[in-house]
Amino acid sequence: MIYTDDNRGAIQFRERRKQLVDYSGLRIGNITPTDCDGLIEYRDKAYVLFEIKHRNAKVPSGQLKALVRSVDDFKQAHKAAILIIAEHDVDNPALDIDAAKCAVRVFYDGAWKKSDETLADLIQRFISYVDRRHHEQNIFIGQPYPRRGT
Repeated sequence: MIYTDDNRGAIQFRERRKQLVDYSGLRIGNITPTDCDGLIEYRDKAYVLFEIKHRNAKVPSGQLKALVRSVDDFKQAHKAAILIIAEHDVDNPALDIDAAKCAVRVFYDGAWKKSDETLADLIQRFISYVDRRHHEQNIFIGQPYPRRGT
């Protein structure tokens, strides 16, 4: 598949996606690398992290700790941030999972909260909040919000 703006986010190199990455050689004490199913950096204002699991599958404690600490670190850097744990019910591993339609189990934005939204809906609600908050700050300051390093 040739990458274009029209197919942004679509699965590319499907055969390569079947390759597994072995992290066993990257062990540090009892710590091994973890992954995150999705990360959105939004216009230098916010971060969205999400993890998608099969229904009722647990998020490993080390992975959860790393993702929560990442959100806390982003917030310390004065960025809005959210971690979303979502789930799917696709039992056949040969079928694709539509991330946008995954059901949100819980999310963390400094505190754990439940939601009955889809992943796409919660992300959109968070981005709308970030844009609204950013716009209100600009009006309050009376000048464009400075970017980092300016």
